[in-house]
Amino acid sequence: MATQSPYQPAPTPVQPQGGGGMAVTSLVLGIVGLALAWIPLLNYIGLVLAVIGLVLGAVGLAGALKGRRTGKGMAITGIVLSILAAASVFVSGYIYTQAFNDAVDEVNDEIDDTVNRMDGSATEDILENELTVEFGEFTVEEDEYGFQEPSVEVTFTNVSEETESYTVTVEAADADGNRIAEDYFYASDLQAGQSVTEKLFTLVLEDDFDAMDSAELRVVEVTA
Repeated sequence: MATQSPYQPAPTPVQPQGGGGMAVTSLVLGIVGLALAWIPLLNYIGLVLAVIGLVLGAVGLAGALKGRRTGKGMAITGIVLSILAAASVFVSGYIYTQAFNDAVDEVNDEIDDTVNRMDGSATEDILENELTVEFGEFTVEEDEYGFQEPSVEVTFTNVSEETESYTVTVEAADADGNRIAEDYFYASDLQAGQSVTEKLFTLVLEDDFDAMDSAELRVVEVTA
């Protein structure tokens, strides 16, 4: 009968199996996700990659800690980069959203300003910052045929820094605010600092001449 040797061979150490591929993939996805995080629209793709990279990194790290897989360092790096990528996506998304909203608000303000200038709602602002209107005295002159010609010389001055065209509605009102007469003037391409004088109220009826002498002359509306 054979005698069993008292010496037994030492057990072979268990070597970690492969599996570092998850750590490598996590690292790559973290890098790509971080790069895409700051590119508009593509940053949301970066978020997806960051989430996948985070999951793969966590799985790879867990395997490495149990000795079943290699690539512990890459897994940790992949997790960190994936977290940074995800955070960057939220930061960039907030920045781009704010920028987009600001741009939309600016466009809406420009549209509103244009509409207000066209419908007369900006009359007060135009008279305060762009256009001055000066009224002369109401006069009545007789032409060579003996017809009476009423008029008021009105001077329009563009005090802004840009060339602009204005349509100005003016009126003459009595002491009670009742309108005696109304007239219009269109100043086309009035350059910055330019003035133009026009005779208005030329169609006032003779019966209203006396009332015009004491009438209040004022701007009713300005469109541009």
